[in-house]
Amino acid sequence: MGAWSDRSNPRYFMPLGLLVTALCNFAFGAVSSYPVHLALWALNGLAQSMGWAPCGRSVGHWYSVSERGTKFAFWNVAQNVGGGLTGLLVAYCTFLFGWRSAFYIPGVLAIVCAVYLLIRLRDTPQSVGLPPIEEWRNDYPASGRKDTEKELGL
Repeated sequence: MGAWSDRSNPRYFMPLGLLVTALCNFAFGAVSSYPVHLALWALNGLAQSMGWAPCGRSVGHWYSVSERGTKFAFWNVAQNVGGGLTGLLVAYCTFLFGWRSAFYIPGVLAIVCAVYLLIRLRDTPQSVGLPPIEEWRNDYPASGRKDTEKELGL
């Protein structure tokens, strides 16, 4: 999905992946058939692959070269902590409401996150009238070129 992500606006690409993941989760909870679960698992994996590439691209656009290592580290920690907390929440809900809630609760969370991203996420600083981050922070890549950032088109 990285190639498609590079040519897409993460504001729409990532929420689309989250919405497909949510639909897969609702379907997981609604059916008990192994072949259907297997097909949903494949579709869900494809949808979840729509997450990393736009995140990496967004960090690259919104943070300068000297900031990216720290920002990627925080993002990775947040991703792991969020996954752990979701697991605890799902385990608790499963205990209270049954195994199907293990899919419905993450589905609802994915929809909430998709709506948040659709409202808040922006493609690049330039798309909201700001200068490129390298220019703003005067922090250019080691190559020294000031024209390295280019948008890829379809």
